[in-house]
Amino acid sequence: MSRHVREKAVERVAPGLYLNPYTTPPAWALERLASRLRPQDAMYVSLESALHEHGRISQVPSRLTLMTSGRSYLHETPLGSIEFVHTAVSPARWRPRTVFVPSRKVHVASAELALEDLRKVGRNLDLVDDTDDED
Repeated sequence: MSRHVREKAVERVAPGLYLNPYTTPPAWALERLASRLRPQDAMYVSLESALHEHGRISQVPSRLTLMTSGRSYLHETPLGSIEFVHTAVSPARWRPRTVFVPSRKVHVASAELALEDLRKVGRNLDLVDDTDDED
């Protein structure tokens, strides 16, 4: 595989995971890759990514942002960036406030939970459309 990577016949995405650079990546490739990179961690799409999906941020996020039971880490891949942000909140508490999307194989936070997470981790709130927010 090393020779194929050197010759650019394949791209290394993560340990043991390779991408054919001549094909279109599958839909939701970053979400699926996140699950593959952290198989033991509970995680859900949140922060800017979820708020954009819910129409609360008009700007497209530069990376996929997930809350995770594992450690915080920014993983750069040929497909894009994945930011894992640690949360101490147990899955039993956040799962009822998320929706599991089978095609993406990931939980997605409600707009309210994503906004709470954004505040909790101290992110910039300037881009958030708070017309639906009761605070």
